Amino acid sequence: LDAGDPVASIRAVFSWSCEQLSGPAARMFRLLGLHAGPDVTIAAAASLAGVDRGQAAAAVAELADTHLIAEHAPGRYAFHDLLRAYAAYLARATDSDAECHDAVLRVLDHYLHTASAGSRVLNPVRPHITLEPLQRGVVPELLSYASETLAWYEAERQVLIAAIAQASDGGFDQHAWQLPWAVHLFFDRAGYWHDQVAIQRTAIDAARRLDDRAAEAHAYRDLAAAVGRLGQLAEARDYCRQALDLHRQVGDRLGEARAPNEIAI
Repeated sequence: LDAGDPVASIRAVFSWSCEQLSGPAARMFRLLGLHAGPDVTIAAAASLAGVDRGQAAAAVAELADTHLIAEHAPGRYAFHDLLRAYAAYLARATDSDAECHDAVLRVLDHYLHTASAGSRVLNPVRPHITLEPLQRGVVPELLSYASETLAWYEAERQVLIAAIAQASDGGFDQHAWQLPWAVHLFFDRAGYWHDQVAIQRTAIDAARRLDDRAAEAHAYRDLAAAVGRLGQLAEARDYCRQALDLHRQVGDRLGEARAPNEIAI
């Protein structure tokens, strides 16, 4: 952002645009620098900032009008990489660590609770995991039908992968294992098995940091499913057996029943 020449400094040029923004738009610009995904929707931006959708839409529209963000697809907004870096710099310089932490937590909650609701739409009888209550200010998407749920997952796939990595790197370990659980059905059905393997390994690492054997069992079983889809059957069987052992350790009778079924498959 800064090549040493005050006249040519990119940071200085960007600051001239940001100085013209209203307070809500300037705050939205900074917080969007903390968003991990390649693009963002109004609902996700609202959760990130902890405001309602109308306020978020107005702030994002102001950013688009000043060319600080672009609507590259209908309803989806993206930064140029240098603007993202500048926004993240401003957030660290302007907002407190607690404010930045809370913003990331809210947007992770947005994706987790939306994806979890989507999983229930795709398979209403799938055993559900218990999520922490929504953070105040989070605006999850409302998914009611399979078609809109699949469309949401597809549009957000790269964002969800980035959010899982951000949760893992940022110490949000509950989200780092629950998000992979929540997206499992879609990734499996859509054939994103290599992605599924990567995120379930992230989930296992997070579960171990939490010393949560039940979470680790879920992740191992979903990892087994993805590895099996890729034809690595012996490895998949071994992961199922690890899941079975973990389910037994925590007394999860339903999980203990499901793991042998996965081994049989």
